Amino acid sequence: MDCRGPVLVLLLLVAPSPARAQFPVTSLNEQPEPMVGEALATPYGRLLTAQLAKSLSVAADPGCLSSNGITNDRLDERAGQLLQKWRTRSLETVLTMFDAKAYDEKFRPAQALGGPPNLAACATIPR
Repeated sequence: MDCRGPVLVLLLLVAPSPARAQFPVTSLNEQPEPMVGEALATPYGRLLTAQLAKSLSVAADPGCLSSNGITNDRLDERAGQLLQKWRTRSLETVLTMFDAKAYDEKFRPAQALGGPPNLAACATIPR
């Protein structure tokens, strides 16, 4: 059985993204799960989910699927659940490594560009 498709999808999901000057979260109090859910509800998120479901339908062990009561038409739902779980967990991990105090002290250049002066001010920006 060829498992290169799911492996490639998994590698793309867990691969680090390009470095960014600022973290894409406006508040450290923002919960990752709803944010990930919103991202997966976009057209691109639905495309990722559909691609994972397609890869799973090709590569998954039919015996394992049937023993767990998972039919091919439920793979899309399961793929969405897996992506939600993995991306939420990875974002939670990243947030534990983020020091808001150090950010506020060292990243003041945003204020010079007309942006908010620090992370606390970012939390007040309406979405």
